[in-house]
Amino acid sequence: MSCPTNQAAVSCTTFPSAADARKSISCLDVVFAEVAALQQLILQAINNCEMELLISTGTPLTTVTSISGVTVTAGGAGYFPVAATATIDHPTGAGAVVSPVVTNGRITSVSITSAGSGYAPITVEASAPDGSGTAAFQVVVSAAGVIQFVHPLVGGTGYVVGDDIVFTHPSGTGAVAEVATVDLTGRITSVSVSDGGSGYSPVVATISVSHPVGMSFAGTVNVTSGTVTGISVTSTGFGYQTLYPTLDIDSDNGSDAEFSFTTNGSGTITAVTVTNGGIGYASGDTATVVAATGSSGANATVTLSVSAGSTVDSIHYFKVWSGTVTDDKASQQLTEITNYFKCLGYTIQLRSNPATQKSLSWYIKW
Repeated sequence: MSCPTNQAAVSCTTFPSAADARKSISCLDVVFAEVAALQQLILQAINNCEMELLISTGTPLTTVTSISGVTVTAGGAGYFPVAATATIDHPTGAGAVVSPVVTNGRITSVSITSAGSGYAPITVEASAPDGSGTAAFQVVVSAAGVIQFVHPLVGGTGYVVGDDIVFTHPSGTGAVAEVATVDLTGRITSVSVSDGGSGYSPVVATISVSHPVGMSFAGTVNVTSGTVTGISVTSTGFGYQTLYPTLDIDSDNGSDAEFSFTTNGSGTITAVTVTNGGIGYASGDTATVVAATGSSGANATVTLSVSAGSTVDSIHYFKVWSGTVTDDKASQQLTEITNYFKCLGYTIQLRSNPATQKSLSWYIKW
């Protein structure tokens, strides 16, 4: 702000003349406004028999603007909250319904709504279809999913050396084996494995969690008689909190505002509630509705209402006082105000506003 150089300085021993007042009226210095506001607040405190005062609002340098309301001008559609979901994966199992329980973004447990059926582990099966009898085998699979041995448990009858062994498995491929020896009745006594293939590890039910940003969850599925009986969480992961729409505010100095959204069954935003008005917002600030990550929300618009506040940039003065911004004129103004009240015998200190940590407060004692 720029004022005439001949403007009368404020002191505790003089009061502006009518001429000085006329000179100042078009460019009222913050010093005048701040002193006047502090005087009024001191008088109110004295009237209440108080001996000291902490002023965190009510003056140009302590009052900050904040967002007081949000008006929904178009509700859009598809602005649904995005929560973590879980499914049980298994080649033959069906019907299991599970839901993650999320605490502070971590999946601490998984609830079971329906146990389903058919989730028993699936192991590799072997058969020799060329014989006239029925043979049964025990298949030994390595930890890497490679078939190592095939032992006849029931040799059957009518088999000959060289009969193929057929393997059945949801994911195993490439294994090759044949009957190696038989007795006089064609009973299989040994099997030769020429290629162990791959992917023949037992197939068990697994759990997968879907979320746009969450990661690192791990768990094992407990199955009894083909039904899901529990989920053991081995890693809670992180980032699985429910995601909601947000407001992206275009503001030069505003910060810290927080909001909650109300939507209907179509994901249309019906209301936006200010849960924290923030600090430093201006009447020309605008906001854009941003759908939650993973949501299809679109076409909502809002307008902001900003509460009345200081006619000067109180946040700027705080930055000057705290040393993060250099402004000699503003620093001089703060000194003038302080000296005015010290001259009158008051104890006066500038402090950080405890409500915002981004603006000033005054401590005055008499």
